[in-house]
Parts: sequence; structure tokens; C-alpha cells
Amino acid sequence: MFLCSGGVLGVVLTAVHLLPILLYASFLCCTWLARPGVRCGRYIEGYTIQNLLPTYVFCFVALAIAMAAMPFQRYVEIGRVALVNYGKEYRKLVVIVDVIDQNWALVEAPDMVRGQMNFKRLSLTDIKIDIPRIPKKSKLIAGMDAADAKNKCEKSSWGRKLIVQKKRAELNDFDRFKKPMKIHSRSRDRQLVEAKRKGRHSGYGKHYGTREARLPSKVLWMRRMRVLRHFLRKY
Repeated sequence: MFLCSGGVLGVVLTAVHLLPILLYASFLCCTWLARPGVRCGRYIEGYTIQNLLPTYVFCFVALAIAMAAMPFQRYVEIGRVALVNYGKEYRKLVVIVDVIDQNWALVEAPDMVRGQMNFKRLSLTDIKIDIPRIPKKSKLIAGMDAADAKNKCEKSSWGRKLIVQKKRAELNDFDRFKKPMKIHSRSRDRQLVEAKRKGRHSGYGKHYGTREARLPSKVLWMRRMRVLRHFLRKY
């Protein structure tokens, strides 16, 4: 549980997680050796609970810091709310009601028949509801209502992104090709003002693509041919 991969980072995280446990174990040993009636040499003799109280507090603080620095906060467990990220139940909010093995879980939702699903198709959320193992549908609905799981998921960053994706998918051709609002960028405006102060963007420009629109070369060639034919007829 505490071991993790990643080279130096993995070694550091493993040491951080194991240090409080080792300190706490050493504290328990010292407490056991310092109990009344035990004499184990001049280093342990005379130690009491009052002497070991700072060590006790330090161990618990270090353990709390290590638990707070744990890289994983979402676990596959009964009552964990998850989001389906693939398949026909895509974007559906489900609850893990049982763990089958290391790859499969039994999931259920208020509007879904209970079934097994692979962990790869589940995105775990921070929401966990209080339900027993494989509950009835009524207990599942009551647990989700008590935890307000649906509203919490909709207010999260995942929920907001899913709402935007759903709205985009429901757009028709008229809504999709509406002229979007012009986005004003303050940084681009500041850069343009600064460039104009230096004397840039003040000339006529190169007018790429507008020369043919103003006076096409085809019209010039027609006029030239007319003049040549006129001179041939005249002279």
C-alpha cells in the first residue's frame, strides 16, 4: 500500500510513509519497556509516560502528515460513486455496491439495472455514500439522496464539463452555425497599442490578395488588346 514507483520520488514517498510507522513502533516499545517494575539499563530506566508524551505527540503528527500526503484519496469500495467513461452507459453516475475481483465491480444506479463493470470504465469521484453491501434499490436511492450525490457531481468540474458536452451534442445546425461573439483580448490590445507607439501598423500595408480584386489582370489584358486592334485598324 505504501510502496509506489517512480524512481527517486517513489523512494521519498515510501520513506515519508514508513517513517511515522517506525517512530510509532519505537514509541510502543519504549512504553512497554518503561512500564513499572522493568529495569532495562540506564537508557530506559526511569522513563515514564510523561517523559514519552512528546514522542507520542510527534509520532501522531507525523502520521497525520503522511496520511494527508498520500497520493491516492479515492478508493474502490462499497458506496463509492463513480462516473462511467466508456460504453453505452457513458456519462452515467453509478455506485459501487460490491467488488467482484481486482478488475471487476458490481455497480448500480437508480435508473439502471445492477451489473458488473470493469474498473477501466469507471472514473472514481470524491463522493461516497453510506450503504450496505448489495443494497435494495430503495436503500440505494435513499443513500444517494442523503449524500446529495447528484448535485455534488453536477457542481464539480467534471459535472460542469459534462453539461457543456451534452449541450454541444444537442445543438442543431442553426445553433451550431450561429455567429459567435467576438472575444476581446486585453493582452492583444495592449500589444497592438505598444506596437503603434513604436511606429508600426501605420502604413498602407502589403495588401496581399487585394490587387486582383481592385483591378484584375484579365481586364487589363482586354483593354490592351482593344487598344492594339484599334491601332491595327487605324494604321
